[in-house]
Amino acid sequence: MLRDHKQQRAVIGVNSAHHENRQRFTIAHEIGHFLLHEWEGVHVDGSDRGFQVKHRDEKSSTGTDIDELEANFFAAELLMPAKFLKYDLSKIKKLDLLDDSNLALTELASRYEVSVQALTFRLANLGHIRL
Repeated sequence: MLRDHKQQRAVIGVNSAHHENRQRFTIAHEIGHFLLHEWEGVHVDGSDRGFQVKHRDEKSSTGTDIDELEANFFAAELLMPAKFLKYDLSKIKKLDLLDDSNLALTELASRYEVSVQALTFRLANLGHIRL
């Protein structure tokens, strides 16, 4: 995300090679950063234009970076609101993570236009399932 304070605008870039669901999560994640974290801007490594890229590193891959966690939680709530998930789950008779023939997770993920993995993490974070 590029934030331009002078012109009061921001630009979010996504990888067009990624699946549409991944792109949606990336956009929601970056909106989370925009709303939750006051950045000076984004920097491109080696550039003197005032840009900085926050590359994935050891810290980001451990899931301990608070800014990244907050942006992920924001994106998850935006794309899969807890209230809506609770309602949708109330209509599902059985949700079995180990049963490949149970299409409930796949259908629910499709409904919210997210990956099954993102939905699974969201349901676990909300306490609806245990991983």
